[in-house]
Order: sequence, then structure tokens, then C-alpha cells
Amino acid sequence: MTLQQYRIIFQTLAFRWFWLGFTISVLGDGLSRVALTWFVYEITGSARALGLLMLCYTGPIIIGGLMAGALLDRFEQRRVIQVDNLVRGLAMLLIPLLYFFNQLALWHIYAVAIVYGLLMMISLAGGPALVPSLVHTEQLATANALEMLSFTIGGVISPVIAGLLVGWIGAPTVVLLDALSYFFFAFCLTWVR
Repeated sequence: MTLQQYRIIFQTLAFRWFWLGFTISVLGDGLSRVALTWFVYEITGSARALGLLMLCYTGPIIIGGLMAGALLDRFEQRRVIQVDNLVRGLAMLLIPLLYFFNQLALWHIYAVAIVYGLLMMISLAGGPALVPSLVHTEQLATANALEMLSFTIGGVISPVIAGLLVGWIGAPTVVLLDALSYFFFAFCLTWVR
């Protein structure tokens, strides 16, 4: 890929909005995974509680993957991804809100992780399915490379940023940033046609 190809693809407004929202959302996902892992261990000191959190995050992915495919095939992909991000944003928002009002219990965190796991595959599968409708055929390789770059950035940078932010502003506030990233992606998708 050349810099010229990247410059040209970002001139496509729909793809630019999609990529920006997707990248911010992927970063937010990484932030909340680290923050919630840290938070659960901090409040429980229990490896068992941490293991249950991981099960809540990953177990529902199987069911969610089946559901995601059916939803993405049946309905407009952009709308499905948008609703997914709004629902996951609202779910994540519950954690800082309940924490602020001193009502947060461990089961709330597990419930949010289950919602995340159930819906995760919608954006994960929906993004690559949506991209071909946003760019010209000859731009697909560049678009796919940029989407992979988003995942790489999220996987490499998010844990570092999350570790710094958890120490600075606390895990519930970091989860708030993830909730905002979902809402931002949903907003970006309103500009995708």
C-alpha cells in the first residue's frame, strides 16, 4: 500500500466516519477489558472472581456469533452495528453510574460482561461486511488493511493506556470512556451511507 492509497480512501466520507468510529470503539473495548479486570481483582482479591469475569466475557460469544450473523444478514448492517453500539454503550454506562451512586455489585459487572460477549460479534463481523459497500472495489485491500490496523492499535495501545488511566482516574471512569466510545461510533455511523 502507498500513502497515496490511504490518502485517497480517507477522502471517502462514509469510510472515514466508519473507520474513525470503529477505531475509537476498538480502543474503548481494550480500555474496559483491562479496567474491569483490574477492578474485579481489586475489589475481590479473588482469582475465581476474575475467572468468572473472563467466562462472562467470552462464553456468550458463541451464542452471540450465531445471532450476529442472522441479524447482519436480515437487516441493514449499518443499523445493526449502530444499535449494537448503543446497547453496549448503555450497558457499560451502568458500571460508572452504579459506582457513583455506591450501588455497584459484582454481579452488575458480570451482567455487563455477558451483554458485551453476546453483542461483540455484531461489530466484529459487521465491520468487514459493511466495508465493501463504503469503498470502490479497488480500494478494498486498503480498507481492510486499515481495519486490521484498528484492531492492532486496540490490542497494543489500549492495555497501556488503560493501565495508566486506571491508576490516574480509576477503573469505573475508564469504563465510562468505553461507553462514550460506543456512543461515538453510533454517532459516526449516522454519517455512513
